Amino acid sequence: EVFEDLNGDGDRDAGEPGFAGVTLELTGPGVAAGTTVTTDGTGAYSFTGLEPGSYTVTAVTTPADSVNTLGGVSQSTTLESGETDATLDFGYTTPGSVGDFVFEDIDGDGTQNDGATGIAGVTVTITGGDLPVGGASVDTDSNGFYSFTGLAPGTYEVSIDTADLAAGAVSTTGGFTTSSIVIESGQDDDTIDFGVADPISIGDQLFSDVDGVEERGDRRVGEVARLEDAACLLGIDPEREGL
Repeated sequence: EVFEDLNGDGDRDAGEPGFAGVTLELTGPGVAAGTTVTTDGTGAYSFTGLEPGSYTVTAVTTPADSVNTLGGVSQSTTLESGETDATLDFGYTTPGSVGDFVFEDIDGDGTQNDGATGIAGVTVTITGGDLPVGGASVDTDSNGFYSFTGLAPGTYEVSIDTADLAAGAVSTTGGFTTSSIVIESGQDDDTIDFGVADPISIGDQLFSDVDGVEERGDRRVGEVARLEDAACLLGIDPEREGL
């Protein structure tokens, strides 16, 4: 059979689907040149009516953008009279991807609502799988999106660079790193979002209110305290002097 090796381990595991439409060629004693078969909907193939001898099966076509994990380009076997060899399997993986969105979480609820705006120019790094040490990095586009393509099956980690965010920014989606992202052959995971809330502040001033309106002549509380302290140090009664 020719199958999709979902986890890329080089074995045909339960539940791994076959690749239909793959062409294989057989060479060996008594076989006419150019003898081929095409895998069926389950990825199965068969050459029958063979005489004893040594044969080679070659994968003439392969799934688009695939990487072989079992069987290589061709496999050979030697058959005796009446023997069947059903072990000549070919396994392949196809590339997967990880990505999606870094956004300003306006209401801080961890979801993309209330006009969530993407944050451009944030460096996103992916590590794991068969990537080299240090992984790979991209910057979010003008709309806050990012994507890593061409990934082999494996477990990955994605993080964003907080140096590209506003000082004091906090995560609203569980942190600036997402770990244990499992990618199978051909899988595209576009759910790895990062919500960010910028710091906010509240304040103005506290003042000694004479008539309910802040106006000229009203003293800030700190100023009143400083005047009273100074008066006490000088031996002056603040109330009597109208301070």
